[in-house]
Amino acid sequence: MDGLVIEGTKLVHGTDKTSGDIIIPDGITSIEEAAFRENYNITSVVIPDSVNIIGTDAFSGCKNITRVAMGKNVAKIGHGAFCGCQSLTDFVIPDSVTEIREWAFAECKSLTSIVIPDSVTSMGEFAFAGCRGLTNIVIPDSVTSIGECAFYCCSGLTNVSIPNSVTFIGAESFAGCSGLTNIVIPDSVLKIEHRAFNYCQKLIKVSLPKRIYLGTDIFSGCNKNLKIEYRD
Repeated sequence: MDGLVIEGTKLVHGTDKTSGDIIIPDGITSIEEAAFRENYNITSVVIPDSVNIIGTDAFSGCKNITRVAMGKNVAKIGHGAFCGCQSLTDFVIPDSVTEIREWAFAECKSLTSIVIPDSVTSMGEFAFAGCRGLTNIVIPDSVTSIGECAFYCCSGLTNVSIPNSVTFIGAESFAGCSGLTNIVIPDSVLKIEHRAFNYCQKLIKVSLPKRIYLGTDIFSGCNKNLKIEYRD
């Protein structure tokens, strides 16, 4: 296909002709590492059901992509796969995905909606860091861990629902979420690492289970009127 370099069933990379609305050919099973990295000419991508791997940095820095239509059989979204796609406004992760890797959607500043399916069990470090347009996030009850800085500086985030399946909240996972007003930590959580909610300046109420390990400076830089409630 013109503008695409394909080896067998692998899409290796684009060329200087790769621009506009890209339709990945059916039969491709993997989009390789850095295949379209920093291609400023792509505006949308359609990924067929045949694709099961999107490699590391595959679309990172593609700042003019506004839409990605994902096939239903993608199992792996690689490290930084869509990092820095600044014009991307919404994204539906298919229910074939079990893990959101590190930096996968970091710095997608225009992202206002993300659908996370209940197939996902973990969110990697910096997975959604810097997604300032996100206002609400529903974490499905399949997720057991939220990685370090997963939602770091998501300043538009006002509401987060943490399910009773999560046992671990990583360091600085919600740090800098300056729009967050209240948070309920479910009884399932056993450990919250250091500075998890620091500089959440509008945070006024937190509900925590009594039996929990808390790292240092969990709420440093938060509202001086923050009320912390411990449940039996």
